[in-house]
Amino acid sequence: MKNNITAGLIFAAGLLAVGPALAALKMGTGNVPFWIAVTDPQQIDMQVAKLIGDRSALVALRIPDRSPAQTLAVVAKLRRAAPQTPVLGYAFASRSKPGKVGSAGLMDWIDQGGGRGYVHSENGRTLQGYGDVTLPEYRTRTADGIAAMVKQGGFDGVAIDLAFRTPRYRGPLARLCKLETGFCERYAAGMDATFDAIRVALGGRALVYNGIWNIGPDSVADQEQLLAHSDAAAIEFFGTDPKSPQHSFSHDILPFLQAMAAARPEKKIIVFGRGAWTYDDYVDDYLWQRYLYCSYLLGARDNTYFKYHSTAQGDTTHGRTGGISVYADWGFNLGAPVGPYKVASGIYSRAFAKGLVIVASDEGKGGTYSLKSAMYSPEGEKYQGSIGLKPSQGLLLLTDKPVQPDAQSILAMKLLADWPGATISGQGSDVVVAMQAEAPLGAHDMLLDAVRVAQPHNNLQFVMQAMGKSAAAQVVAEVDDPKHKTEFAVVQLNADDTRSVNGTMSIGFRSSLPRKADLPLLSGPKLTLAAWQTVNLDGRALFANSGLTFRRWDSVRFVGAVKLKAVVLK
Repeated sequence: MKNNITAGLIFAAGLLAVGPALAALKMGTGNVPFWIAVTDPQQIDMQVAKLIGDRSALVALRIPDRSPAQTLAVVAKLRRAAPQTPVLGYAFASRSKPGKVGSAGLMDWIDQGGGRGYVHSENGRTLQGYGDVTLPEYRTRTADGIAAMVKQGGFDGVAIDLAFRTPRYRGPLARLCKLETGFCERYAAGMDATFDAIRVALGGRALVYNGIWNIGPDSVADQEQLLAHSDAAAIEFFGTDPKSPQHSFSHDILPFLQAMAAARPEKKIIVFGRGAWTYDDYVDDYLWQRYLYCSYLLGARDNTYFKYHSTAQGDTTHGRTGGISVYADWGFNLGAPVGPYKVASGIYSRAFAKGLVIVASDEGKGGTYSLKSAMYSPEGEKYQGSIGLKPSQGLLLLTDKPVQPDAQSILAMKLLADWPGATISGQGSDVVVAMQAEAPLGAHDMLLDAVRVAQPHNNLQFVMQAMGKSAAAQVVAEVDDPKHKTEFAVVQLNADDTRSVNGTMSIGFRSSLPRKADLPLLSGPKLTLAAWQTVNLDGRALFANSGLTFRRWDSVRFVGAVKLKAVVLK
């Protein structure tokens, strides 16, 4: 890629020297890049680790730095689930954001030294939180701090967030670019040199950065230049928010397809399609995911990877999906691309050895596409002849009719073996998980219908035993809300009739922090004390008179002393 910095603006000898040559980053066997921000280390139990591990190409983990031992334990779980997947720690290299987990201590030396390492304006004012990457001392100390964090956490490298190379478009540094001659050029060269220093300090471990953004003229090409000094780059906002009035295919998708095409084969491009932070119906969200995935496939190469979520939080704090969310669409094998994408009458298409993707951009009026032979959607629906597409629609089509998943799904009890305050006995189908009442809040939270599909299971069955009056199960259901206020609700199962089930509940997956505050709360079947029972929950029937429409069983929190023998989705 062409370097826009002229020789006359190189301000220090050797500043732009590229670091040591590194072997290409080796990704995991899966095709999904996970960038996950957890609020509590216990959010990554073995069930979650296996969900991630079965699909992962890479995991970037933002985790509270309270305890190195906890971090090492989480990394070990991910490695056990996916031995070949690189697990990266999270840090900043040019910013300091108090309260942001994952990089504690990296900037302490600046504050302790009176802020000498921060950028200063022309009048000498300290720009708190913005590291001065033009200073050799800053680069050395930051690189050493990141390397120490990576070593302490047992990581395979680092994922750098908020890595703006030439900060001419946003924030206080953009104002300095306008006021001070040469500031932006010096800063960009300093970012290149900072990455080189980190690479040297990491000693061959991976360096991935976020990101490639389209926030101003030439910003995509400028951010791509950091790839010369790293192993991979993240496209953070592929498609952006569908509810944004500024969204467009030509601004939020096409430039990133071009960036994917421009990357050298040994450099990896991680693409994050984004869902809405505001309310969206379940089907609308699913189809938007498919539209962005099909748009990504127009430019996909062997060195590119895709994931979709509303937010990277492990707990879904905005929208419907978070860092551990998985969609079934990504698991279908289209085979190798036959050639580059084509455009005809505003309809984009790309053929693969085992399928085809067709995209009608959100900027156009839609259109038609003629199939040469019959093809099938992931849900098994047959398409043939002339197909009409609406704007913002993507079709993922397969040459052979896909085998539909089993109508019944039995969740594996053995994946709960690492739950604190719980013991497992028995073998095979007779495994019993016994949970103690004194377990930490959220420690006995279990994912249910974990892989998102267009038509999820409606029926949920527990074979369980309540061992005391305090025993309960709080089942989180995903719903549609005509008032556009909530995407989730809770069905409460109690062993004690006197316990009230009214109003709302705040609950966070495997965390004491709420996923969404004030979720609607419904009463489910009563739990029978000290006796095995089969609890059946019919989602559509339970929510029939609630004003909400059931969509999917998300997770369950077991409270108190409970024994569990089976969890089945039908």
